[in-house]
Parts: sequence; C-alpha cells; structure tokens
Amino acid sequence: MAWRLWALACLAHALLNAATPTDAGADEAEEADARPGNPCVRRLHIEGNARLSDAEIGARIATEGQRWGPLSRCHALDEASLAADLSRIERLYRAHGYYEARVTAVRVERISGAKGRPGEADVTIAVDEGPLTRVASREVLGLEALGADERREILDQLPLKVGAPMVEADLDAGKAWLVEALEDRGFALATADESAVVFRAEAEADVTYRVWPGERFVIGELRVTGLERVREEAVREQARVSLPLGERFSPKSLRAAEIRLADMGVFESVRVARGARQGEGRIAIDIHLREAPFRTIRLGAGIFLDPRRQELPRLWGSWTHRDFLGGLRRFTIDAAFALVLTEQLWETPDRPRPAGALEARLTQPALVGPNLSLDTSLGYERGIVDASLGYDAARARIGLPWRVSGRFTFTPSFNFSLARFHVPDSLESLADEVDQPMALDACARTEGLCRLAYLEQRLVYDRRDSPIFPTRGFWLSLALQEGWRFLGGAYDYLRLMPEARVYVPLGGHVLALRAMFGLVHTLGSATSSVLTRFFLGGASTQRGFGGQALSPRLALARDVRDGQIDEADAIATGGNAMIAANIELRFRLPHNFGLAVFCDAAEVVLDIDDLAADALQIAVGLGVSYRTILGPVRLDFGYRVRAPPLQVEVVGDLGEVALVGLRRFSLLLSLGEAF
Repeated sequence: MAWRLWALACLAHALLNAATPTDAGADEAEEADARPGNPCVRRLHIEGNARLSDAEIGARIATEGQRWGPLSRCHALDEASLAADLSRIERLYRAHGYYEARVTAVRVERISGAKGRPGEADVTIAVDEGPLTRVASREVLGLEALGADERREILDQLPLKVGAPMVEADLDAGKAWLVEALEDRGFALATADESAVVFRAEAEADVTYRVWPGERFVIGELRVTGLERVREEAVREQARVSLPLGERFSPKSLRAAEIRLADMGVFESVRVARGARQGEGRIAIDIHLREAPFRTIRLGAGIFLDPRRQELPRLWGSWTHRDFLGGLRRFTIDAAFALVLTEQLWETPDRPRPAGALEARLTQPALVGPNLSLDTSLGYERGIVDASLGYDAARARIGLPWRVSGRFTFTPSFNFSLARFHVPDSLESLADEVDQPMALDACARTEGLCRLAYLEQRLVYDRRDSPIFPTRGFWLSLALQEGWRFLGGAYDYLRLMPEARVYVPLGGHVLALRAMFGLVHTLGSATSSVLTRFFLGGASTQRGFGGQALSPRLALARDVRDGQIDEADAIATGGNAMIAANIELRFRLPHNFGLAVFCDAAEVVLDIDDLAADALQIAVGLGVSYRTILGPVRLDFGYRVRAPPLQVEVVGDLGEVALVGLRRFSLLLSLGEAF
C-alpha cells in the first residue's frame, strides 16, 4: 500500500510542475496569453520555382493565402504547419525528378491589425530547384514468355523513356501499363514491380521493371449472379458477343461486355470481372447484375426560358415496361405538355398557346442475333416554331439498330409524317408563288395535310467515357436522309448532317469542342419542307440566340417600314444549309457546381452557296451549372460579339430588308450539357 501512495504522490507532483510555468518561461507564457491570435496569411509567394507553378505547390501544402472573391476567408498562420510544408515542397520536387531541390529561406512579414485583431502576414518561401534528373537506362525483366514482336511492341509503348525526366508518377504509370499490356495479351494474373537507382551527382537514374506474366488464359465459363426475372440465356447471349468461349482473355472485352449488358436496359448495375482460374489455361468470368424494376413511372415539371420563347410550365411523364409480352421487349409511353409564350415576360405577353407531344415506342432486342434490334414508334406533336408558325404532326418510325461493335452503331429506318401548319391568313394567298427558294411550300401555306416520307441511315461511333458527363474521348455521327414520293411522301430530297465532338481533360477540367454541318438538296421541287430544314439557336447550338431563332426569315411587304421589319413580324422558315462550331472550357467547382466559358459560331442560310466565313454569327458567354443524376442544370448567358444581318426575303420584293428588334444577348436555362 505504501508504494502505491508514493507513486500517486510522484504523479501529482509531475502534473503540478507541468501545469505551472517556470520563471524562465513565465514571460513567454504571459506574451502568448496576451497575443489576440495568429495572423491571417494575406499572400503566399514562392520564389525560384521555374519548373513547378505556384498552383502546383500550393495544392500540396497546408499554408494558404487569401483568395480573391467576396466569399474568401482568412487562413490563420500555423508555424508548425509552415515548417512541415517545407518538407512537403522538397518531397514534391523529388517526385518530379529534382532530387537536389531544397528550400533556402522562409520570410514571414507581419502586419499589425487593429486592437484585438490578429493582423495579417505575407509568407515568402524561396526554393532552389537544382538539376533535373533524367532516365539514363531502362530495363524490363520477365518478358521471356512473350514472342519477339510482342516484347518489342510493349517496350516501344512503355511510357517512361530513356532521357525522360525521372518523374515518380511516370514510373508508377509504367508499372500499371505493363500489367495492362500483359492482361490485354491474355496474362490475366500478371503482376509487376518497379525500382529506380538515382545518382544525384550525375543527375541520372537507372530504372528497372520486373514483371511476372504467369499463365496465358482464354475465356472460360460465364458465371452469372443476381438474376430474378431475366433469363440467364439472354444475358449469356449478349455477353458472349464480347466474351466468346476460348478467345484470349482481355480486360477490354470485360468492359465491352459491361456496355452491352447495360444497354439491355433492364439492370440497375452491371459488373463484369475476372473470376477464378480454371483448368487447361481457362479463366472464369463473373457477371454480377442487379435488375431494375420492370415497370416504372416518371413525372417531372419545370420551366423553359430563352429570349423568344418561354414554357410556363413544362410538364412531362413516362411509363416504361421492360418485359412487355416477354422477351425483354421494352414498351414506353412518353408525354409532354407546355404553355408557350413567344414574347418576353417583361413585355406585353401574348396569349399562351398549348404545345406538347405523345409517343409510344416498342423495342424488340435480339431480333436476328444479339446485335440487331427492332425499334418502332408512333407519336403526335403540337409544335410552335415562333409567334407566326406552328404545326400539328403525326409521326411513325421503324428502325433496325445494328450494333456493329461495342462503340459503333448503324441504324437504318423508315419514317413517315403527316403535318398541318398554322400560318398567318395573309400567306394562304401565296399558294402559287413557289419561285422564292426560302418561302414556305404551297402545302404549308395553305394549311393542307403535308406528307413527308423518307429513309434514314444513322451511324454513330462513341468513344466518350460517359454519355452524361463526358470528360475525355470523342463522338462521331453521320445522318443521311432520302425523301421519295414513291414512299408516300410529297417531297423528293437528300439531307446530310455530319457531327463531331471531342473532349480533352485538363486536370480536373474539360475542353469540349464540336463541329456540325447540314445540307438539304431538293430533287425537282422548288422548295423543301419546313420539317426537313435547319433551325439553330438555343442552349445546345448557338447561345447568342433563343431557341430556333437563327434562321432565314420570310416577311410580308405590308409589314416592311422604311426598309426595316420587326423581328416579331418575320417568320422563321428554316434554311437548307447550316454550319456550326462550339468550343467550351468546363471548370469543376466544389459542391457539384460548374462554370463554363464558351464561344459559339453558327449560321443557317437558304443555300450552300450563301455560306461564308464573314457571315457567321459568333457569340461568347458564361454558364453556371449544378450536377444532378439526370445531368447538369445550366444557366447560360450568351452575347453575340459578331452579328451579321440574317437573311430576310420579302414576298413580292427581292430587295434586302433590315431585321430589327433581334437582341444580341440571350439568357438560357436548360438541363444537360450543351453537347
């Protein structure tokens, strides 16, 4: 008992001494108590960093200067974190091949604050980067099991080259690439390791990779889990297209199978992974699935705003059955309704007009084999082009989507439409005036029942990493239409529309580019149908215009005053040729927000001969977005910095008329990326 009391007394004495400052530290403790707080870091400056930017270094250290902006806040100076940051900077330089880099000086300039305030501080860190270490030699061991051509191909494509900077990220990437290259050649269980010997005095490094390929495998059994209602044979039929039995194993085949199974449209999640090793050089493939509900109902509501058109409200809904009458047939009914205003809300609004659409769609997968499907639809639409032009249309379509490969789809289809246009009464008397190439055709002007029948071939090659939030890759498409009277229509024409999109990752941001071209060539007809012409403008094409506002216009002589006509009195009739290009830099911001800076250039003209570089409408602008599971909700502001006059033709007078009242700016609210 005595020794326990003695131990407790010693512990109490030690705690008392720790809590009471000595005479030597009393003044320092009193000064610390009197100090109101650590100063704010007003500016952080790095000196001597020619190779690494301030942003690269700042992203790896804790000390942070005050950022510009109304919501920026002060970051208090922490002496301990600043000391640790010096080691972090030197480690960062070593990771980029500067093994002799060191921090040479640290300066903290304090600026006194008002009474009771902590004040501010400017922090300067001086760096001596030293020489850059480069790869002097590179050796890969363990490739003896491969043929000479395979070894040469792997070595030629290995990311880290002799003479390249000795960057640790590139060293690790080389190891990952070796494993991937071996797996793509059937070595499903391949592993690799890397090492580097750095000679600081010579600023050189010897790099060695060691690989263990293991056994070369072919695809064996497909093991499917997670099915409840979907037949396993239907899953195997789709998966075997990308994973044929006995073919060499490749992770690319696994990813292709995942895409095929996801496109079946009946699974919430799909994962295809390498399974256990089987005998005779085979490896199993595990397919993990989770079925989606076979019947779903979706409802939505919103608004649509742009300078020429407002939809208040916009309502939509859909009902989907994913196993209609068995066989994984998908039957969908989509409906939409809106009240449309074609004047500005702050101006005297016109009477709202109803618009909407109703479509029933039936898709039969695996019509003939796993790659060919049948896609049919029947629908009705009441559309409003502008204040003067509207239409009712019934449409039918029969398509045969053919998945040529995992990324390439070819879809031939037959399309038939019946449309009745609503035009001003003053145009009905122009039924016989068809010599004007841009005028509405006689059927549209007389509000007759217009028939449009055409064949279409659509080719799509998709190399994007995501269809909703693409960050890298490209997307190519080509659409061809041939309209013939013998198919039951009233127009003979050819229509061509190619499009290309490219996405380039820039750190955490994305550079997106797009180019489009369109051409309608009539065959023996004086005019083309409005349903086949091009209209641009809006949140997805040219953001300096409202929706469908970029179009040649048709004017009546009685509406022309002093050689001018108001934009509201000129009917947008569409054009037979168009060209468009977009460039957009998309920045990722915290909390699912995004910022985009864009430039759009486009033009729609009557004939391809009218296309000219000096006639392009060019708009620049900013967009703010918020990411949702359906895509980003965007608010874009566009301003036309270059606004050549639009084509306006006056009925009965081929002279030029100036269009007035068309604004040079546009504010657009929409869902989804622009492209």
